[in-house]
Amino acid sequence: MLKLPTCPHCHTVYSYGEVKKIAKEKSHTCYHCKKEFKTSKKPCIILVLVLLVLAIAANVGVLYMTPSLNFYVLVGINIVFVLLFIVLYPLFTAFKDINKKQKK
Repeated sequence: MLKLPTCPHCHTVYSYGEVKKIAKEKSHTCYHCKKEFKTSKKPCIILVLVLLVLAIAANVGVLYMTPSLNFYVLVGINIVFVLLFIVLYPLFTAFKDINKKQKK
């Protein structure tokens, strides 16, 4: 899962910055083969669930170890997990063929 997505037609690998731009669009045209594909965000659900479980475990663990902890420390821990999501988001994006259903 931790790989940059490729075009489903010609298997051109997109760079990290290009994936961040394309991920916001529903459909995109490949710059190499000029065929259209869509962005699938289903793998991102796995990323969200994993980071959510880890964030909850980290917050509960920190509160259990030091109950007199400052609120800002917990906010800092949660900001780290949000930044981790932003950094890993392009690696969990997948490109799917738009015309896949029509071919069958």
